[in-house]
Amino acid sequence: MATATITASPLSYMNAQWEDLADTPLVFKGSPTTAQQLHQSLYQCTGQQRDALWAAAITAAQDGHKLIERILLQTVIPQVLRYTRATRRLGAYTSRGDWDEAISIGLTAFLEAIKAFPVETCHKSVMGTLYLNALHRITSCTPRQEPQVTVTDPHQGIEMSSDEVRDDALEAEERVEQLLGWACETGTLTPQEAQLLLLYYRNPQQAATQCGISAAGMRKRAERLRQRIKESMIRIGGI
Repeated sequence: MATATITASPLSYMNAQWEDLADTPLVFKGSPTTAQQLHQSLYQCTGQQRDALWAAAITAAQDGHKLIERILLQTVIPQVLRYTRATRRLGAYTSRGDWDEAISIGLTAFLEAIKAFPVETCHKSVMGTLYLNALHRITSCTPRQEPQVTVTDPHQGIEMSSDEVRDDALEAEERVEQLLGWACETGTLTPQEAQLLLLYYRNPQQAATQCGISAAGMRKRAERLRQRIKESMIRIGGI
């Protein structure tokens, strides 16, 4: 069973292990099924059914159901392989033939994203949001811890602690991540475009530097991506 990290030759190991696990019976959402049947359902379902199924599976994994955690990892393997080709960090490994390390990093990112997924607040585009969260773990570092301070608004006379500010910021960021997850899920944006737009919201200058363009050029690029999302939401119906 998967734990905190994935080690040597992960893909061959996991596929061999899956052959032994595929027919394992389990009860999921009150109904009997097998590991293979749940894996296929996670991979094939669409719309609201997909959101409900992925949310239930992630919740079960977070509650300690190791088999369902393993089923989720098996289901995301194709996306991990896409990230090995599409991300700069994993591409640095694959370019020198170190596929095992790239896949291990990708699988570990997904495992961490599953464990940390905000099931209680994210009810739509669950799969896409999970994919985006894993991509963020692959391509970025953990934000540094900041000291607690109190910020006073002189115009309102209201004191707000940095914890409250961070809570509001995190809630807003969760909504952005959910929207970008939906955009990836529907094919409106590529994972790389979604990650770039998320970076732009967090740090516009860093996004511009990463792309090798000016701040003004980055603003225009971000606006084009936002416009694409708006048009897609009108056409498809939004999240």
